[in-house]
Amino acid sequence: FPVTINPGYRAGNVNVVSQWNDINISVRGPDSNIFITTPLARIKIDTTGGVSVQATNAINLKSAVAINLDAPTININSEAQTNIYTGGTATLTGATVGIEGPGGVFLNSGRGGSPAPIVPDVARTDYLD
Repeated sequence: FPVTINPGYRAGNVNVVSQWNDINISVRGPDSNIFITTPLARIKIDTTGGVSVQATNAINLKSAVAINLDAPTININSEAQTNIYTGGTATLTGATVGIEGPGGVFLNSGRGGSPAPIVPDVARTDYLD
């Protein structure tokens, strides 16, 4: 279908629709990028299906305010190592908090020395309240 652009006419939307199959955006150069820029707007993906992001290299998320994850279950899986760092306070809150480590569970204050293993005092029951 032909597209006509009238100078001075301001349209509100640009819609790309496929009734039958995929919509693909591709770049072929080795250093090519796809940019989506919305200076004062937002980017929203709304689907009843799933969203998958896959990369051979790192996936980086950055925000000047916060990164929020909200779901009934959040799974983080790492085959090698998981690192969490904050320059402030780290808080882990839950109805039940379980920490499992077949090789041991260690807490380190960051004040040097080796971390001490956590050894629960099975004779105490006052911390169960």
